[in-house]
Amino acid sequence: MIFFNFIIPANDRATVPHLWLAWCHAVAESMLSCSGRPTIGWPSGLSLRPVSPKISQSFSRHSEQTNAKIRKQTIMKRIYITIIACLLTSSGFSAAPEARNFGLKVDAEGNATYNHDSVTQIRKLRIDLSLAGKEPASNLVVKWTIYAHTRKDHKQVVIDSGEIKAGLEGGKSVSLTTPQVAIKGVREHSVTSGRGRSRRSKKVPASGNEYYGYAVEVSQGSTLVAEAYSKPSLKNSH
Repeated sequence: MIFFNFIIPANDRATVPHLWLAWCHAVAESMLSCSGRPTIGWPSGLSLRPVSPKISQSFSRHSEQTNAKIRKQTIMKRIYITIIACLLTSSGFSAAPEARNFGLKVDAEGNATYNHDSVTQIRKLRIDLSLAGKEPASNLVVKWTIYAHTRKDHKQVVIDSGEIKAGLEGGKSVSLTTPQVAIKGVREHSVTSGRGRSRRSKKVPASGNEYYGYAVEVSQGSTLVAEAYSKPSLKNSH
């Protein structure tokens, strides 16, 4: 078995087709060289001596026939190499997936309302997805997650998550909106009781949740094509 090793420079997409074609020719050449065809050579143990003109003419005709046969075999070999290389190229390189350029922009929209020490935050995500080029993209799945952390010990929690199916036409964009969620919490505060010298103040720790961020991932089949995170730490949180 013959192995071929090509070193492709990083991010050099223009080099790949040339290297692939060279590999195909090398494989075709090795396949034909291993086909076991007989070669034409001078028999061993024979010596040259003067021959009659008729025999000389016969040898001359035989030599011309042999040369013609060799030329024919050479031409057929080149044709075989070209055919095999074309088959390998069409079955291998053309099957490589086309790189797509997806654009993704996410905005967290909402507001907050206060009632003494209680806070209610309203959040939803507006997701703008675009695709460069002329070819459309179908079967896209947009996975989104909205995070909060507890006000008391700042532990990360998931408030809501979901999936949105989408499709894109080449060179166009689409806007998607997630359902609105409410995040409720109570800030740390103090409560007083009693009067005069018996007046006491008691600290009440924070409770509930506070908005923390979002994560959005766009997939096509099993391939992740775009992603956006409000904080880098959220990339590996789900």
